[in-house]
Amino acid sequence: MNIRTFLLDRLAYLLLYAINLFVILLVIQLSLFHSHQPLSSSIVFYIILLSCTGLFFVLVFDYIRQRPFYHKCDQLYTGEPSFEDMYIQGACTWEQWIFERLLERQHAHYKQELFRYRKQQEQHRHFVQRWVHQMKTPVSVIDLLLQQANNGSRDNDPYRWLTSLQEENEKLAHGLDMMLYNARLDLFEKDFVPRKTSIVHMLRSLIHEYKKLFIRTSIFPKLEADQEEVIVETDEKWIRFVFQQLLTNSIKYSSRADKRSKIVRVVLFQNDQGWHVRISDEGVGIPPQDVSRVFDAFFTGENGRVFAESTGMGLYLSKQICDRLGHGLAVTSEHGKGTEVTVSFYERAHLYHDANMTKL
Repeated sequence: MNIRTFLLDRLAYLLLYAINLFVILLVIQLSLFHSHQPLSSSIVFYIILLSCTGLFFVLVFDYIRQRPFYHKCDQLYTGEPSFEDMYIQGACTWEQWIFERLLERQHAHYKQELFRYRKQQEQHRHFVQRWVHQMKTPVSVIDLLLQQANNGSRDNDPYRWLTSLQEENEKLAHGLDMMLYNARLDLFEKDFVPRKTSIVHMLRSLIHEYKKLFIRTSIFPKLEADQEEVIVETDEKWIRFVFQQLLTNSIKYSSRADKRSKIVRVVLFQNDQGWHVRISDEGVGIPPQDVSRVFDAFFTGENGRVFAESTGMGLYLSKQICDRLGHGLAVTSEHGKGTEVTVSFYERAHLYHDANMTKL
């Protein structure tokens, strides 16, 4: 800001000052007119000179005082400062101080949003890399099976060959679903449709959907409910994905347990807080030091080093979805004996909470 723009910003005050000076001179002239004493031009000139001189020094002092602040604003406006240089200092008036604080607050908010976005992008990149790595395994197995089929090595056992293909196809479908829901999570509010949902019907449908997987892994599913019809308000598609993750985890880790007959129990019960769905298995369980971190993105813990197919994203996505739906999700486990995961549908919950929420 130069002296010209400085004066233009104060043009209204200068005009008001000139009008006030004219009024003062007019009042003096009228007062002397009644006394039949003329107001000489030299006195008028002297009054104007003294008044304007004082005004001049005040304006010069004010301009020099505010010049550093204006100079910094000009640098930011005309130049190309870096993100860290977007600060203004040197405020000498209350208005400038307020402006400085607001800019600092906006800068801090923008920096926080930028950090969150970068973290989200890094997390997404990491997830894509891990997901691609996971998907390469069933693709390689399917390719190997097809090669063996072409060579005639599996002609005598077509059922086993088709079963292996089905297993790998299920892994691909599960991985694709996880990638799809991870991508949709950023636009959750645009894909959110709350409605009354029958949880018992949904769980029975999912158990039937995984019937072949239960049979193949020698696991017996058991559904128990206090009522035949349990209706809760939720988003059916999102909560179905959560239960898919929880059931597949129960099956996956139960199938590795050293037990001949294993049971996955799905229990619906009600208390004063609302309805709850508890899915418990008799699998390998979670080590005590890992329980508190199971909802962290990409955390696989000790079990992840044993089961190579673990991605560390299933429970993370489930927790993110439940938080946004206003539902509870809790995990308890005893290493070597099994795991219990409880989804809570609170009666007074407000559906859809922005998880950044904390805004993957």
